[in-house]
Amino acid sequence: MKTYARLAIGTIGEREEPPWVILALLAALRNANIHVQLFVGQGAYPRFAAARGVCGRCLRYLDSWLMTPQQCRQAFVQGMQTADLGIVEGTYDGGDGQEGLEVLCHWLELPKIVILHAEQWDPCVPLRLPEQTAGILLESVEDERHYRALQMDLEILYGVPVLGGLPRLPDLRSQFFHHLASGCVSRTWWNALGQHFAQWWAKDQILEIARSRPWSFSEGIPQEIGEIPSFNPRRAIRQIALAYDAAFKRYFCETLDAFEEAGIKIVDFSPLRDERLPDKTDLVYIGCGTLEPHLKTLAENHCMKAALRQHAAAGRPIYAEGGGAAYLCHEIRASGISYAMVGILPAIAYPKPTPRELTRVECTVGKSTWLFSAGQQLRGYLSPEWTWEPLEKEAVVAKEDPWQSVLLQGFHAIGSLVHINFAWHPPLLQSFLNPRI
Repeated sequence: MKTYARLAIGTIGEREEPPWVILALLAALRNANIHVQLFVGQGAYPRFAAARGVCGRCLRYLDSWLMTPQQCRQAFVQGMQTADLGIVEGTYDGGDGQEGLEVLCHWLELPKIVILHAEQWDPCVPLRLPEQTAGILLESVEDERHYRALQMDLEILYGVPVLGGLPRLPDLRSQFFHHLASGCVSRTWWNALGQHFAQWWAKDQILEIARSRPWSFSEGIPQEIGEIPSFNPRRAIRQIALAYDAAFKRYFCETLDAFEEAGIKIVDFSPLRDERLPDKTDLVYIGCGTLEPHLKTLAENHCMKAALRQHAAAGRPIYAEGGGAAYLCHEIRASGISYAMVGILPAIAYPKPTPRELTRVECTVGKSTWLFSAGQQLRGYLSPEWTWEPLEKEAVVAKEDPWQSVLLQGFHAIGSLVHINFAWHPPLLQSFLNPRI
């Protein structure tokens, strides 16, 4: 029977961004030539998604709220085709196991590893470890002596092995943010982080735990990747222009896989640098990203803004999410400055001064568009980074509540503040590739 080495790794109750211990473990595994596929245990982009690219693979997503158990297993299997180890990161709920990472552990039979902050450890306060915790990783230990003392205490008190720990490393952590600001975290930095983690890690024991459970599910297990059920619509869309540059980088890998499995050609373009859309573009897809450092450049690229307006005016569809939707608005107001954007969506967009926690959204579509049908239920996560002020009531397609609109339409462009993984929603995927225009 086919088996997959796999682990769940998470904190209890509070999610840390960036997840330093997980990044360090990924770096150490890469230094050891172990190929890892990382899955985020929630269907929304983490703040430091790009940093997780240390494993050299597209970040993938699983979600117990948006997916069925079979969808999760199929998505996991598809992501594991060329990986030695799968890691699902998230947060244990610390309660009855009905939320968060615990559900995915049940669906995928994942061994559970818990991240514990050394600074928060109090031997007088009992830890609420998830049931059947297989190991502990320590965060922010002072030195090896501190690590060994904590290791002994925890293993005696809870009978759970401590498998590794990460020192505080204030200088190295500070360098991380400088690297991100420049657009890329250097390989030298990753090597250093991995080496620090590898000082005390029990690599063989971690891998033994990961390989300890056979894959006992029969559903959704292809013998080859090509046997995964593919989507073959009678489509009108043959080529999608995908915005991809320093400003727009956030896409669900599973959605792009679904496009390619359907025979769609994906051609990337840059709203920052290019002056026109790729030839033979049927549909434009603009994802989320980090726009604030690039607002002036985006506003001054008048040729690209005109090309997008011409595309929409010609009756061809555009779909944009989060920062991409903000780019399609009349303007973005940030730090007291107004930047003229594409102008297709009648709204003013605002970056949130402090990104909110991820918020689940369930709403009903109010009117039909080329993508959505009136009365259709929509579920996803609200963008934690953007909000907007609609300028025309008629442009609002759906609301989260009476005050917050989450879908807008202008011409044949749709902007969404809800992040949607179309691969998990076959009816929406079919509408995306067969727009009702």
